Amino acid sequence: MKNILSFVLAMVFSIASFGQASQIVITEIMYGPPNNNGGGVEYLELYNNDSVSVDMTGYFFSDGISFTFPSLTLAVGEFVLLSNKANSFNQIYGMTALEYGGSMSNNGENITLKDATGLTVDSIDYEPNDPWPSTVNGGGPSLVLCAPDADNNNSFNWQRSINSLGFNIGGHEVYGNPGSLSFCHNGPIVSIEVADATQFEFDGTVSIDIVIDNANVNTTTVDVGITSLTASTSTDVTFTPLSVSFAGSSNTPQDIQFTILNDAVFEPGEQFIITLSNPDNNAIFGTDTLVVTIKDNDGPVDASLLMVGIFDGGMNGPLGVELYARQNISDLSIFGLGSADNGNGSDGIEYTFPPISLTEGTSIFVTNDSADFLSFFGFASDFIDGGNVSAINFSGNDAFEVFENGVVIDVFGVINVNGMGQPWEYSNGWAHRVDSTGPDGDIFVLANWNFGPVGVLGPPSTNSAASVPYPIGTFDYPSSMVSINPIDQVSMVEIYPNPTKGQLIISAETRIKTIEIFDLTGRSQVKAEVNRAEYVLDISKLSKGIYTIEINGSSLNESKRIVLH
Repeated sequence: MKNILSFVLAMVFSIASFGQASQIVITEIMYGPPNNNGGGVEYLELYNNDSVSVDMTGYFFSDGISFTFPSLTLAVGEFVLLSNKANSFNQIYGMTALEYGGSMSNNGENITLKDATGLTVDSIDYEPNDPWPSTVNGGGPSLVLCAPDADNNNSFNWQRSINSLGFNIGGHEVYGNPGSLSFCHNGPIVSIEVADATQFEFDGTVSIDIVIDNANVNTTTVDVGITSLTASTSTDVTFTPLSVSFAGSSNTPQDIQFTILNDAVFEPGEQFIITLSNPDNNAIFGTDTLVVTIKDNDGPVDASLLMVGIFDGGMNGPLGVELYARQNISDLSIFGLGSADNGNGSDGIEYTFPPISLTEGTSIFVTNDSADFLSFFGFASDFIDGGNVSAINFSGNDAFEVFENGVVIDVFGVINVNGMGQPWEYSNGWAHRVDSTGPDGDIFVLANWNFGPVGVLGPPSTNSAASVPYPIGTFDYPSSMVSINPIDQVSMVEIYPNPTKGQLIISAETRIKTIEIFDLTGRSQVKAEVNRAEYVLDISKLSKGIYTIEINGSSLNESKRIVLH
């Protein structure tokens, strides 16, 4: 899929002559990452396009971001990566990055690199819209320079990355080439705006955008179809396959719609796939598959999941909520979360849990940034909810709701009131439920909550350093079981990337004996004898779809859903 860009006439093969400055080139930027709500992980790539090694000691950015290079020599053809969140970058991409201050603007700006004498080495003045690629602003791909010799202030020499990294963030498939040169395509790039989505039965008609980058003067047409996984395309969802056309030179997204059918039958979550096919005009696809999960709204409501805490870590810490299982929960996916921003009323369900069980007395934490959470609290979070449209995208003046089968079962704050200056404000602070209270349905009960001072979590870099720390795992509720510390409930197994293009890395704290993959009918598809703590499993020969992976060992027995794209 990586074709060298052929429209040479658009290239300007010269680096601006800034005296005798070295040819260190800005070759890739991820300025609008998915999950860009304070937890977004940006990065910037520099490449030594010179004929000699370059001593970058004292080099600095004068515009856009804040960073001065320590002692560093960059060899010919070598890269150096920088990120606004170096630890998170390492966790996501598996690479080391230097950490800069500030962030790159989603509205476009100038980024300028200078050497130690103040001589300009390179600069880029990017924009988030035409003629610059627009899907890089929160859509999943990075912005890549097509050739290191090209003028990187010419928008025609930049494209969205077409190299899928095999995982999603905030529902968006992530594309990028950090640490390697990029190649560009000489035709349109068509994508579905998201790679996975969860809809409730009551959502009715849902709109999804099909987007195009790098449009040329000719019309581009693709086919859009539907494939059933477990959802019926007659009784659960309706969609008529169609062709979508983009006018020549137009980057205007094309809207498609499918309709979720609401019934009165209680049924498990069901899935279907929207797919793109048959591109013309030399077009290729970015994200060509959208996996949609339909959540039922007809099940019983017993309010067995309770909201017990909310925290706003300010500039140095994460956002998140703590929840507590007051009864055994066989399927956590019937529960959802949503924040009500600035007193503007409910935004409905913005996050749904995966289909796993939860034991009575267990506390779980949901955060917007796993690395920030780990650094701040000293233990790993249980769930990550990132993205511009997410439940964990709130400020300390916002209310929060917990849903079960589409019904509000617990609430913090008043959803139609901006909490700034209210008794329940928790800006750069926290709130924690009083023991043995709740759930409160859709009526907020102020007396059921304790509060840390506003601002108490803002200055310190860790929870324990706060003058009044957030009370971790202290909630007590009448039960036949003892409350379990959330630190002990962190999964013993990591599986990534998920979704995957074919390879899965399974890593456990103890020795894994066997790994087995099952399809949705329960039939075994792959089984491996492992006898080690980490294993790479190739499932590329399986058909695309949803599978269950079971990991077993002497002290392991975990089951999770995986998606093969």
